[in-house]
Amino acid sequence: MDYHNEEPTQVEVDHNLMVTFCRMLDNSALPPMVVMRMMASALGAIYRQTSSAHQAQECPCGWVPLPSDLEMLQAEMEASARRRPVANLSNMQIAGRA
Repeated sequence: MDYHNEEPTQVEVDHNLMVTFCRMLDNSALPPMVVMRMMASALGAIYRQTSSAHQAQECPCGWVPLPSDLEMLQAEMEASARRRPVANLSNMQIAGRA
């Protein structure tokens, strides 16, 4: 399915999650991986609650939870977490100067 506004929405989600992550690090003094684990747990709970609501009654949005949803979410998280190879050095972000 092709969604026309997917990219700006992804940017907004990325930004909001980063803000939340940074605030939790600052406010809790917990290690980054503990906060990331908590965020992953929260995302799993959101999926569980949303899919339960959609299984219990018909929703006008038309989404039907599938057994493969969790595997898709795991694969997306893995793919996003891995560093992407840089094909062209001219596109690399400058980290400093020599």
